[in-house]
Amino acid sequence: MQPHATHRQPEYDPQIMHAQALRLEDLLHERDIHQRELGEERDRHRRDEHPVLEYRAPEPAVLDRGHQIEEDEAGEGLDMR
Repeated sequence: MQPHATHRQPEYDPQIMHAQALRLEDLLHERDIHQRELGEERDRHRRDEHPVLEYRAPEPAVLDRGHQIEEDEAGEGLDMR
């Protein structure tokens, strides 16, 4: 019978671990920049293809009319004489 082999944790060099951590951090930062650039490009494309989707503030007259409609629906703006 052979004795069971024990599972040993490999020994890590702190300098190597630090260098690997820095490299991973750099890769994640590069990925974040790339994702942001892709998002900006996608947004530009979407605005070019669908200019209607851009937000435009409603005109004051439209806002006033919306308020009048709300009053009419609530019965506040109706003259019931």
